[in-house]
Amino acid sequence: MLNKGNIYISGTWELQLGRFGIAFIDLLRYGLVNKFINIFASLIFISLTIMVIIRIFSIKNKLLIFIISASLCVFPQFTELFLFHFCADSYCFALLLSVLSGYFLKKSDNGKVKFYLLALICIIIECSIYQAFLGVSIVIAILMLINNLLNNEDIKITIIKGLKYLITILLGAILYYIILQIILVITGLSLESYKGANGFGIETFKNLPKTIFQAYKDFFDFFFSNRIVSNSYWKRKHIYLGICLLTLFGYILVFAKIKYKSKIVRILCTLFLLIILPIGANIMDLIAPDTKLEIRTAFGIMISFLFVFIIYNKLINNWLENLIKYAYIILIFWLIVTFILQNTLTYMNRQEVFNNYYTKINNIYNQVIELDNYSKDYEWMFSDTMHYKAKNNDKNIGGVANWGETWYDYVGMCQNKSFFKTYLGVDINICSKAEYNQIVQTEEFKEMPVYPQKGSIKIINDIIVIKVSNNTF
Repeated sequence: MLNKGNIYISGTWELQLGRFGIAFIDLLRYGLVNKFINIFASLIFISLTIMVIIRIFSIKNKLLIFIISASLCVFPQFTELFLFHFCADSYCFALLLSVLSGYFLKKSDNGKVKFYLLALICIIIECSIYQAFLGVSIVIAILMLINNLLNNEDIKITIIKGLKYLITILLGAILYYIILQIILVITGLSLESYKGANGFGIETFKNLPKTIFQAYKDFFDFFFSNRIVSNSYWKRKHIYLGICLLTLFGYILVFAKIKYKSKIVRILCTLFLLIILPIGANIMDLIAPDTKLEIRTAFGIMISFLFVFIIYNKLINNWLENLIKYAYIILIFWLIVTFILQNTLTYMNRQEVFNNYYTKINNIYNQVIELDNYSKDYEWMFSDTMHYKAKNNDKNIGGVANWGETWYDYVGMCQNKSFFKTYLGVDINICSKAEYNQIVQTEEFKEMPVYPQKGSIKIINDIIVIKVSNNTF
């Protein structure tokens, strides 16, 4: 595995998306992209992230520490992220920074300015890697406030802390945006119109009712539908429902022990924080209204799951609350097992898709070089992209796991050049879009059968043509 890799440094596209931090990290590792090294670094960052979470919420129970560690590590966000191994370490570093921002905010409660500055730096850098990680900082801040309320902290103090957290996070996001604009001016680039993020302004506020609804819908769908993560086969909806009911019972029991004078206000404050939690987790729905939540961008939702462990940590040792804790352990262990199995199946499916694609490409190449008048200088043309559906495709995590080896357009066809070079050691050139359009209009092409039938590979106008299907771009 160590010898598989290449050199890649993020460039114009990432800068135009506002992700200048990725390019900087790429430079730090001299552009080396290696699955083993990148994922090993990612695992280190994940471990540090969990350690910081344990510190933030002052969790002492060893069993609970194990449960938190095990459950967070197997969430499908990481499974999909590792399929993008070239930037997995950068994203995991951004996750660590977003959690560290919460840790420094907590340390700033004693009034030390340096911790506010450290929190600001973390927010700026995490946004420069991927803006969606701002949602993690928001969720951590909300959960810290909820934890304080459950710890019977004075409500006024909690509200003041909340305002300070809000101002710090907003200031961090604003400073990130200012730095981004300076970089764009220096480089002569403009912000890409990607998912509507470049249109932030009055329209953003006009669309708030719609985008807030979408934030709640994404939060619900992550746990109780198959739109974002495939849950049905693994009966995960039932597991989540059981965990929700246990959390509700635990929530009631925790508040039942709070002094009467502040109980109602404290409950209302906690409920308000829980209501805005999905909005914070999916903040990109508000900032980029055309966004579509994907598994690898749903880290805010993953961190929201910590609320379950906060309630668990507040339960005391009596028969009723111990019963809830035992039920928690059973359901969460069941959840962890389903994630492990699904994650494993996902990687198996990806390997199956790769094997199928490799075999097809290898067979095509062997047939091409046997053609009369074949020349290695001829350009190549695939009429369509080739996609294979793994036999257990409906049981993997979904999202990117269902993608083919290439994209679904002309750019996807061009990606074959890299595939040939990497896995066959062969240099090929792909025909231009104009040449492609010209050939697909010819009668000779239209009369060709579909691969792998005889005659599905021909040389037309000194271009090697493979008719993959009857579809064209």
